[in-house]
Parts: sequence; C-alpha cells; structure tokens
Amino acid sequence: MQGETIKMTTELKIFNVRHGFCAALISENNLILIDCGHDGEKFRPLQWLYSRGHRHIDAMVISNLDQDHVSDIKAVRGYFTVGSLVVNPTIDADTLRRIKVKGGRISDQMQIVINTLANTDLADVRRFPHRVNDTSLEFYCVYYPHETDTNNLSLVTFLEFGTSYIIYPGDLETRGWAKLLTVPQFIEKLRCVNVFIASHHGRVNGYYEDVFRYCQPEVVLISDKERTFTTQDHDRYSKHASGVNFGTLLAPKTRKVMTTRNDGHLTLYKIGETTYVKGGL
Repeated sequence: MQGETIKMTTELKIFNVRHGFCAALISENNLILIDCGHDGEKFRPLQWLYSRGHRHIDAMVISNLDQDHVSDIKAVRGYFTVGSLVVNPTIDADTLRRIKVKGGRISDQMQIVINTLANTDLADVRRFPHRVNDTSLEFYCVYYPHETDTNNLSLVTFLEFGTSYIIYPGDLETRGWAKLLTVPQFIEKLRCVNVFIASHHGRVNGYYEDVFRYCQPEVVLISDKERTFTTQDHDRYSKHASGVNFGTLLAPKTRKVMTTRNDGHLTLYKIGETTYVKGGL
C-alpha cells in the first residue's frame, strides 16, 4: 500500500543478530523483549529500540540461559528499566551458577543474569502479565533437574495476536521436546500454531519431527548466521509448512521458510485481525 500510512498496533520484530536471538513485541506503548542477543558492532537491537524512544521494558523473556541469548544484557541494565524477568522458574541464581561453572569461566554478561535472578522481586514468572494489550503469552518448560543443560531447560513461549499463533522454543533440543510432548496442554497449544520459530537457530539438534504430528504451521522463521556446517541446513522444515505470501502486494511470492540469514530482519504485524510478515524493520 504505497503512499498510505498504516497504524500497526502490534509488531513482533525478529532482529538479524546472526547466531543468537533477539525479538521485540511492540504493542502500543508496551515493550516485551525476548532474549537480548546482538551482532557484535554491526547491529544492536537495544540501541535500535532506544533510538526510537523506548526506555522501559515491561517484561524481558530469556528463553535460554546461554551467551548468544543474553550477549547485550549490559545495554538492558544501562539504558532501560525492566518490569519483570521471565525465565524457567526452576532455575535460580545458585543453580545457574553451578551449571555455568561446569563450562568454564562465567562471562560478565552471565554474571549479570545470575545477579538478576537473585533479585526475587524481579525474577518471578508468576508476576508476568499473560496479556499485554491485544497479545497473550503462555510459557512451558522442562523443570530442573529433569534436565540439567540450558538448551533443554529453554523456556518455550507461545504468543497470540491477530491471526498469528506463534511458538518460540529457545534452543530446546530433542530430549526437551520429547518431555514436553507428554503434556496434553502443551500439545493443544501446538495444534494452534501457524508461525513456528525454529529451535536452536534451525540446527538439526533442535529439530524433532514428532512435533509436527500436532503442529502444521504456515511458515517457519529461523534466526541464524551464514551457513558454515551441514547442521545449519534448513530444508528439513519446508515439508512441514504450507506457505505464506511474502513480498509486495504487486509481486507476492509464497515462502515456507524465512531466515534472518537470507531475509534480514523479519517483522510480523497486524492490520485489523490479519497478520502479515515482511522483511526489514
């Protein structure tokens, strides 16, 4: 719709941060941040949000307590206030410290996360508002110590707005998927999904085919860097998606899989009750 100004009341922006993840759900004056990865000095989502006037994050969701999901958390602490932190509720500061020490030195960014988890007034998933304006959010995870690695302890987020029902599973791997598929409520949520954000950046160890017995998405979105290993091949997802129109109104094209690697930043937005996806910010 060239030449027209369209008011987009809700947007989900999946930023191109290469091997990492950062997304922002912007709904009127509310901001929910899902992870805070960044691409070195090339693109910092927090800087972009700050430049557009955002100073407060209503809720920050950390899907996976690994470096590539929290690499720009110093910017969160330095430039924003945060209403609440949403993480796997069975991981406290001491538990995370024990997990991370096994892998070697704890990074400065991870130490900030550990210190934040120690603030029980902030880090409590039960305080999180499950509806923000016209968007609802629900969370599932495997409880510690049923899994002890951060990938399989990922917090799975379901977001619903407009005609989109979105799942973002962090870096969940096959063992974690298998455990969650024993939960009937989780399966019912999967049946509603039409936008699937691939686990673990589309890597093979985040792919669990049994998920698609219950989930038939229209499109799969992947946050990933340029291809280096065969484990980054994304063709395995295309057979599960029906496809959506992507491109301009005059020259639409059907896409089943979109990646930040090839398409850059991705924005899902709502006009009326219909959700669209486009490249760019």
